[in-house]
Amino acid sequence: MTETKDVVQAEDGPAAPVAPPRWSLLTPGKLADKLERFDVAILVVLYVLALAMRWSLRDANPYTAEATHFIVSRGLWDSTTSIRYLDGIGSFEDYSWFFWQRPMLVLTLWPFASMSFEAYRGAHIALASTIPLLAAWLLRTLGTSRLAALLAGIVLAVHPILLPWGVLVLPDSMMIAFVLGALLAAHHG
Repeated sequence: MTETKDVVQAEDGPAAPVAPPRWSLLTPGKLADKLERFDVAILVVLYVLALAMRWSLRDANPYTAEATHFIVSRGLWDSTTSIRYLDGIGSFEDYSWFFWQRPMLVLTLWPFASMSFEAYRGAHIALASTIPLLAAWLLRTLGTSRLAALLAGIVLAVHPILLPWGVLVLPDSMMIAFVLGALLAAHHG
C-alpha cells in the first residue's frame, strides 16, 4: 500500500481518499494521543467508582438552592411555586428569571425533573460522575502518564469535598463536565 497526502493506493484496488489529520487546538501542531484499550478500561472503572460513591449519597436531604433548581427545571421559564417567606407574609415566588441564568443545567435535567426529584437527582449524579472519566481521558490524550491520570481520576471520584457537589443538583458539577467535554473536543480537533 502506498500513501500520499490525499489518497491511499491499495496494491490491488482503487485509491481511497484519506481524511487529513485533525490537529489539537490545545497543543498546536500536535495530534491528540490515542487511548489504548487498557486506558478505556481505566476510564470505565473511574466512572463506576464515581457513580457508586455518589449514588450512595443520593438520599441526602435537598439543599435549599437545589430545591430552587428543581422547581425551575420542572417549569423552565414559567416557574412559580408556593414557597413563601419565612414570616408567612408574602405570596407565590416567581423563579422564571432563574431559568435564564442557568439554561444548560435546567434544559439538560428538565426531562428528569418532569418525572420526580429522585429521577432529577439520579440523572445529575450520572452526569456528574463523568468528571473523573473526562479528566483522566483529557490527561491521557495530552500525554500524561497512565498512573498520573488514574490518580487524578481517583481523587476526583472519591474526595470528600467533591462528593456532595456531585450529588446535590447545583451548576458546579455540570459546568465542570461541560468544560472538560469542550476541552476534549478542542484537543481532538
